Amino acid sequence: FVETIGNATEEVIRKYVQDQLSELDKKEKSADQLGLF
Repeated sequence: FVETIGNATEEVIRKYVQDQLSELDKKEKSADQLGLF
């Protein structure tokens, strides 16, 4: 029971982190195009 929740949470967190990273990546790329960085 606990293990199942742990695994599910881990997957959700991993997915969430990947989503956040790709969002940041998109923002950085559009910032590059605007010449802000």
